[in-house]
Amino acid sequence: MDILLAFDDGYAPHAAALCNSLIANNPRRTFSFHVFFRTLGGGNRELLQAWLEGKGQKTCFYEVPAELCAHFLVPQNGYFTEDSYFRLLCAELLPKHIQRILYLDPDIVTLKSLAELWDTDLRGYALAAVQASDPERMKQKQELPALSGNALNLNAGVLLINLEYWRDNNVGGQLSDFCRTLTQAPQFVDQDVLNAVLVGRWKELPLKYNRRWLIHAPSKMADTVICHFTGAGRQKPWYADSVSPYKDLYALYRRGTPWGAAPLPYYESRPIAVPETAVAENEDGASNGPRSKSLGALGRVKRGAKNAIKRVGGFFLNPVINRIANRTATRYVEFAEPRFFAAMEAMEKRMNACLGEMVAFELYRNAADRLEPPPESGIAEKQEMATE
Repeated sequence: MDILLAFDDGYAPHAAALCNSLIANNPRRTFSFHVFFRTLGGGNRELLQAWLEGKGQKTCFYEVPAELCAHFLVPQNGYFTEDSYFRLLCAELLPKHIQRILYLDPDIVTLKSLAELWDTDLRGYALAAVQASDPERMKQKQELPALSGNALNLNAGVLLINLEYWRDNNVGGQLSDFCRTLTQAPQFVDQDVLNAVLVGRWKELPLKYNRRWLIHAPSKMADTVICHFTGAGRQKPWYADSVSPYKDLYALYRRGTPWGAAPLPYYESRPIAVPETAVAENEDGASNGPRSKSLGALGRVKRGAKNAIKRVGGFFLNPVINRIANRTATRYVEFAEPRFFAAMEAMEKRMNACLGEMVAFELYRNAADRLEPPPESGIAEKQEMATE
C-alpha cells in the first residue's frame, strides 16, 4: 500500500506516530511511505527512514524543487506552510508505475485496517475524500465562485488519489494553472484549490475515514478508522497541556517511535478556550447543536405560557388586565430565553466532554492491545549520548 506524506521537521514526530498507527492496525501489509519535503534535516529524515525500514517498511523521500512551489500562496497566519500544497504535485513527482496512493495529513492516526478504504472503486474519479465541515464549506463558497450552488466540498486531510486519472486528464496541470490565477492566498490553501478544480470529479467517502474530533459528535467517534486532529494550539494532542481528549491516544502511538521518549512540550502562546464540541455534524453534514434542538421546545413553552394566561384572563380578568398579563408573560419568556439556551448548551457540553473521554479511552485501550513494546533506543537517548 502506497502512502503519501508531506511535512517538515516540526511535524516529523507526528508523522512517525501516524506511521506507527498504520503499521499496528495493518499488520499483514507492507507500506511504501513516500515523503514530500523541502526542509527535513536535523537527522529527522535518517531517523525516520532507519526506524521504518527496521520495521520492514519501504521509504522514499522526494525533495520538492523550489521552482514547483513559486505559485503557491500561503496565508500569513502561521498555521499553513507551502508543504500543504505538495500533495498537488503527486502525479508529477511519483513514479509512473504507481496508479493510486493514499495521502494522509501528519496530524492523523489510524485506528483500524485500511483494506476496505484502499479497495474503493475510483473509476471515473480523480480521488475519493470525506466531505468538509459546514464552516469550511461556507468559507470556501464565499471565496471561490466555482463552489457556488450545491457542489460538495472535500476535506483534503485524507485523499485516496487515482494517479492514472490525474495523468490521463492533466489534473496536476489544471491545479497549478488555477493556483497561478489567484491573487491572494486561499483560506484553506490546497483544499480550496482541489475543491475549485475538481467539482463533480471526486467520490465521497464515509465520515469514518476522516473523523475530526472538533467537529463530529463523540458518539460518532466509536467507528472511526482515521482520526484527524484538526484545530490549532492546545487543541492539538502533542502538547502536555492539550485540551484534546485524544492526547493519550496520540501519545500511545508516538511512544513506539524514535521520538517516544522525548517529553511533550507545553503550548507557549496565549491559551485558547476549551473547544466547542456541542455543535456537531450528522452523517449528512447538518447541524446538531443544542440551539437547533431547543428552538422547538422553547417555542412550545412560550406559546403555552401565553395561551394559559389568555385563558385565565378570559375567565377571571377584564380585557385591560388580560393584555398586561399577556405582555408580562411574553417579556418573561424573552428574558429567560438566553438563559435557557445557555443552560442547555452548558449541560450538553458537559455531557459531550464526558462522552468524549469515554470514547477516547475505549479507542486508546483497543489501540494499546495491538501495539508492540516501544523501541529500546530513541531520539531522547541519542541526545543524551551526544551530550556525554
